[in-house]
Amino acid sequence: MKRFLRIFALWLTAVAALTAAPQRSQHVEAELVADVTSAQPGEPFWVALRMKMDPHWHTYWVNPGDAGIKTTIEWQDLPEGVTIGDIHWPTPKVFDQAGIMNYVYEDEVFLMMQATVEEGASLSELKLKARADWLECDDQMCVPGGVDLTLDLPVSTESPEASEWSNDLKETREENWPQTLSDAWAASASQSGDQITLTLTPLASAQGHNPGELTFFAVNSYIEPAAEQILTRSDDGILTVVMTKNEFYDGGEPDSLPGVVRAANGWLPDGKVIGLSVDPTLTTATNTAATSGAASGAPTTSDPIIDTPDEGGSWVALIPLAFIGGMILNLMPCVFPVIGLKVMGFVSQAGESHRKVIVHGLVYTLGVLVSFWAIGLLFEPIHQTFVSSGEIEGGWASWLTPKFVTFLIILVFVFSLSLSGLFEIGVSAVGLGSSWSSKAGLVGTFFSGLFAVAVGAPCAAPFLAPVLGALVKTNFLQREILLTVIGLGLAFPYLLFSFFPQLTRKLPRPGAWMETFKQGMAFLLYATVAALVWVLADQVEAYTLLTVLFGLVLAAMGCWVYGRWGTLLKSKGVRTTATIVALALIIGPMAFAFAKISENERREALIAEAKESGAQLDFLVWEKWSPEAVQTLLAQGRPVYIDFTARWCATCQVNKRVYNDVDLVREFQKDNVATLNADWTDHNPEIAKALAEFDRSAVPFNILYIPGREKPVILPELLTDSNVRAALAEIGNESV
Repeated sequence: MKRFLRIFALWLTAVAALTAAPQRSQHVEAELVADVTSAQPGEPFWVALRMKMDPHWHTYWVNPGDAGIKTTIEWQDLPEGVTIGDIHWPTPKVFDQAGIMNYVYEDEVFLMMQATVEEGASLSELKLKARADWLECDDQMCVPGGVDLTLDLPVSTESPEASEWSNDLKETREENWPQTLSDAWAASASQSGDQITLTLTPLASAQGHNPGELTFFAVNSYIEPAAEQILTRSDDGILTVVMTKNEFYDGGEPDSLPGVVRAANGWLPDGKVIGLSVDPTLTTATNTAATSGAASGAPTTSDPIIDTPDEGGSWVALIPLAFIGGMILNLMPCVFPVIGLKVMGFVSQAGESHRKVIVHGLVYTLGVLVSFWAIGLLFEPIHQTFVSSGEIEGGWASWLTPKFVTFLIILVFVFSLSLSGLFEIGVSAVGLGSSWSSKAGLVGTFFSGLFAVAVGAPCAAPFLAPVLGALVKTNFLQREILLTVIGLGLAFPYLLFSFFPQLTRKLPRPGAWMETFKQGMAFLLYATVAALVWVLADQVEAYTLLTVLFGLVLAAMGCWVYGRWGTLLKSKGVRTTATIVALALIIGPMAFAFAKISENERREALIAEAKESGAQLDFLVWEKWSPEAVQTLLAQGRPVYIDFTARWCATCQVNKRVYNDVDLVREFQKDNVATLNADWTDHNPEIAKALAEFDRSAVPFNILYIPGREKPVILPELLTDSNVRAALAEIGNESV
């Protein structure tokens, strides 16, 4: 009888656990289910997050594709002796939303995890608690979804019975899970540039089977989701899928290509397995050849001393560009006119001795090369200044931190203004070089070479951009070689005319064409500035970007001051003052922008730290407004303060000063008020609709929702410390 009662109680507990009502977000029903009615210690069983989507709504795979967020589940207070594995992701589908390819689940999906109660665990009942979060979308909108879930299972030494969900979970494992099918299909992958080819070869159990249309889903986002996947099938059934590398992938060059290939007709003749799990080694033409040589017993060479960068092709191919770019720098108006004069100076100093003229040319070249070598030595310290890591890895993108992009914007803009004729860079350098040359013979010639690099520097970007970009991905030796070649290109005319001085009579005369050429080149740099501003706009907040843009205005003023009063026609005192003012107008805004960027970085770090430790902040953290966010927060019992604002609204900017008061910030924190920012700069129609509900058609508009209150608190248009505090005081007021 006791045995019967124990079994009956066990059955009641199982029924109660397995018939618990599922939780629901706006468009998804979710619950925790298991394939057994009880947990037997030492015997693994399956737990699953069951998600039932409304018609036309979907959630996302582990790699969501072009957009979206994968579903996550976080186990809370997991009992000691209980382990739960990672999610096994069923094969997804493609959801094409106007050319944006997402990897999704529709209708119903079971995200399964294997669970185990260890033998000897002192548990009579297994209580599982978890927080599941996801993004639910249709073809027009997305809503963050999430629920808290529980699952209670009795723990018994008896063999468990199958639950009502066991068939669904078995079907998911057998039909929807990606399988390796190592006895049916063999996979290999290769890459050539941005093109990736996946080859699938049928083995014995799949011979003669046509799986139909294929779609490859990359687990690591290495494949561009929106790019066309081209499928071909040979007469012997070998399948090849040609895909495109995702240009935004930031995980380096992977050694393999993990993913899932979905087949319209299944991978086996019975058509049941729709997902093939693959992870072939990703080879290139170079390492394929090396592998073939090793396999065939052919001798292989050791690794070269100078490694070839993975990105942008071989650095060796840039050597001709480096030399040509260096030569072209001599066409700049501040350099070209002095070639003949400089060579004639060599001749004059050498007393018409041809051998001494050649020596002067070689010494001048040495001065140029020393200058470029110094740039190579300074390369890593500069990298450490602007990039968090001291190692030069990750290509040009690793340099594009907000500070370095800001530095480039102002630097290139100043060079652009110089090419446009607002002021001249290099005139004083040429004069100083000439002074050294006239005073010190070969020493002066050497310093002339040093100063020639400074003179040509403003004109480097339009001609040397590929080479300068490649420097980021090179090691020290490669970098010095490329810089040496640039220097040889710059010094080549001097060497040529030193060996053959009579050729100076063949040089075209300087004229107006050179000024036109120089000013035309300025527009290439202006385009570079525009592209860099576009990059910075995604890295910093709007007001930091505005600081940089105003910095460009002040930098232009500094260049104008230098061009107006820094010329050799002015007195030394005027030139010195002009130089100081110009540098202050250029460097000052840059330093201020750097400070703003550092401040923003510190704020982000403090926010991240506060989320982990629960520490209070001295400023408000604004989240993006949405109607769904408001309802979610109110359902959690939190007051919600909304700031409807816009960049073009002057009053809105004035109002923001109120939030700088630390005591007021503490008032928000005391009542756990959620602060949402509704930015109407782009005339978002959803925000316009929200404003219209309160008979408003303009911003600023600030409002406080209090849980349990029918009507929200509406604040005056012009905020003050007192009227915001008065609104917050309503949170504790029970009256309506």
